Amino acid sequence: MGLFWASPDYLYINPVQLLTLAMKDDTNGAVAVTNNYHDDFHNTESSDDQAFWRKEDKPTASTSRWRLYVVYSLIAIVLMALIITVAMNNGQASGRFSALEESLTSINNTYQALISSVENKDVANRQEINRLQFSLLIMQKNWIKSLPELENQLSEFKCSLMRLMRNDTNMECCPLGWVAYSSHCYFFSGEGMSWYSSRDSCVSHGASLLVLKSPAEKHFVISRTMPMFYWLGLSDERTGEWEWLDGTPYTVMRSEWMPGQPDDWRLHGLGGGEDCAHFHRDGRYNDDHCSRRYRYVCKAPISANLKPFTD
Repeated sequence: MGLFWASPDYLYINPVQLLTLAMKDDTNGAVAVTNNYHDDFHNTESSDDQAFWRKEDKPTASTSRWRLYVVYSLIAIVLMALIITVAMNNGQASGRFSALEESLTSINNTYQALISSVENKDVANRQEINRLQFSLLIMQKNWIKSLPELENQLSEFKCSLMRLMRNDTNMECCPLGWVAYSSHCYFFSGEGMSWYSSRDSCVSHGASLLVLKSPAEKHFVISRTMPMFYWLGLSDERTGEWEWLDGTPYTVMRSEWMPGQPDDWRLHGLGGGEDCAHFHRDGRYNDDHCSRRYRYVCKAPISANLKPFTD
């Protein structure tokens, strides 16, 4: 780096090189004085002509001091300029940091306002959703309450239509969801229950769990049950002998049962034996534990006061 160095903002003077240059000049002056002294000492016996023509030396010591004074003054000026420059730069940097801090504060405020707005909208949306859900629940309850009445009205309309088509004003009809066959109404459930729950469900609707009376009736029923399992009103739980729910005894015919059945199997881990009968996939009977959840068939006279099923 040279004695002077220019930058876009200021002119930089290297104080170290300037001081070194001044010291070199001072040293050269001292050496010159010493050399002159030795020259005078060795030339004491020289002739007067030499003394006449020799010129006086300049006062190099005062000149060196003046140069040192100038150098120190320049260094002080340069240091003062550096201090001023650094102070100005620090002021500019402080201003920039202040502007940046203000910008970040503004961004943070905007972000907080946006989050608050979104949260408020979310609360409003949740309130609206809760209101709509409550309204829907009320509508469902009202619809469920009115459903039996609507089903009765629809059933009566269907029955009136059939009377007109058959020209039989005395014809009786089954409620909606029931199937008419040979002066009886049959209901085929779509929900699985235990044998006991199935029996109670039929009774609560004015019917009984299926009791078969003829091969033709059995053929009609299994045409609608295959290939699913359906409970029927046949059990040996009460007396150890198979009987229908209406108390009619049942004589076991092996052709009506699955091979090897009924066997009263007890290794199923459910406790006890197999005391309840159901239709198998091909329409034949099978005994099983009464707690199994199978579909069921209800039966009632067509003149009975039956209630529509809602399942």
